[in-house]
Amino acid sequence: MIAPRYAFHFDSRACSGCKACQVACKDKHGLEVGRNWRRVYEVSGGGWQRRGEAWVSDVFAFHLSISCNHCEAPICAEVCPALALQQREDGIVLLDAEKCIGCRYCEWACPYGSPQYDAARGVMSKCTFCADELDAGRPPVCVSACPLRVLEFGEQYENGAAEQAATQAPLPDRRLTDPALVLSEHRDAKRALEAGIEVIPRQRHELHEWSLVAFTLLCHLAAGSVMVLGGLRLLAAGTAIDLPPRLDAAVWILASATTLLALALSLRHLGSPGRAYRAVLNVRSSWLSREILATITFGALCVAASVLNVRTESTSFALILTLWLGSLCALTLVLVISMVYRLRTVPAWNSARTPLSFLCTSWLMGTLAVAISHGALSGDPGLQRRLAGGAIAFVALRRAVSAVVDLSNSAPHRRAWLPGALLASSGVVLLGILVAPLFTSQDRTRDMLLLLLAGALVLTAEIVERHRFFKSYVRSGV
Repeated sequence: MIAPRYAFHFDSRACSGCKACQVACKDKHGLEVGRNWRRVYEVSGGGWQRRGEAWVSDVFAFHLSISCNHCEAPICAEVCPALALQQREDGIVLLDAEKCIGCRYCEWACPYGSPQYDAARGVMSKCTFCADELDAGRPPVCVSACPLRVLEFGEQYENGAAEQAATQAPLPDRRLTDPALVLSEHRDAKRALEAGIEVIPRQRHELHEWSLVAFTLLCHLAAGSVMVLGGLRLLAAGTAIDLPPRLDAAVWILASATTLLALALSLRHLGSPGRAYRAVLNVRSSWLSREILATITFGALCVAASVLNVRTESTSFALILTLWLGSLCALTLVLVISMVYRLRTVPAWNSARTPLSFLCTSWLMGTLAVAISHGALSGDPGLQRRLAGGAIAFVALRRAVSAVVDLSNSAPHRRAWLPGALLASSGVVLLGILVAPLFTSQDRTRDMLLLLLAGALVLTAEIVERHRFFKSYVRSGV
């Protein structure tokens, strides 16, 4: 026998917006100001329309009382890396605060804004459907508090309630998570799709994730360096390209240091860093767990390869095999990191442009890092110019991808032109490395300074662009 699945039943046609349900929830669970497991939204719109000689008002307003909808396909539990969110047989999704690491990934993903951060404890929190009240035979307190009886609960599929519209504006498409919410639409619900509609409280977009900007870019630098080194070794096998004997060791050491630094900085993102070990427990469904596991694996490989390169000749079969394996791990790492952001509830990120953009960033930063390492080791000037030419090609590719990904509506306008200007400047500087020998003699110091300047310009551009990427976060729903 299938256990009944509980659902909230809400009649938006008769809700007065008194917020008794919201207050009762806050009172029972002791929630501080700003943290509301149940929220009452006011949706309003319309204005004055001229009809002949008269002006007629077509203003409308209605209310929605929304909490966690304990979805059939809860994306919060799907993405949680620590397995802190679990679903009972009756469909209720509960969060175990003792397992939560406070990464806030569930908050990013939920289209209903249900998981909310408890800053005092450094963990997430959410509506429990008052499971303790249900187990005692009583209704949830929000249901008990509703004076107009527009908020009820029961089995989701009773009385034909399964036949729901795919979308009730301004709520997200039901097919994203299959929420346990039976909604009676207000007569003006369809008008919530019109332009100029006001939803109060507004959806908050507060992703100022500087620790994640640093983590992703450091991982791109490490992975890109290894992939570019692998490409050079592949070219050197069939051509007369002469690579400095210590280049492999320098690149592997750089990749090791940046990967370990990235992992250390990622701890600053966690509300409970002491439980960081739990971040790899949900490899089955969480891309965040896969990202951490891939980063640790790649970092361990980089450290091992660094030790091997210091102790062994760079032409040994073991080192060549390690380089091919490292290049494959590096490519996998970049793609896995991009999948963390391809949430089905965040349309701005959920496209093939995200992995393409991340790959371009990795190749560009990696090419410059290898070129600078090559110059520091006094390698072949001809190869250094080739690397500069390759970096110019990646600058052009990076700009082409950025032109397709329009984030200007989500970030301050003054920043929209800045990454492009910085990348274009780096391209001009790199072009100087190619052109200068035509007019003057080869100067290693000059080329090294130009490479460092180009690297600084590219790094600044990528920091600004990645911050704009995080600022572009707008999830579906309220």
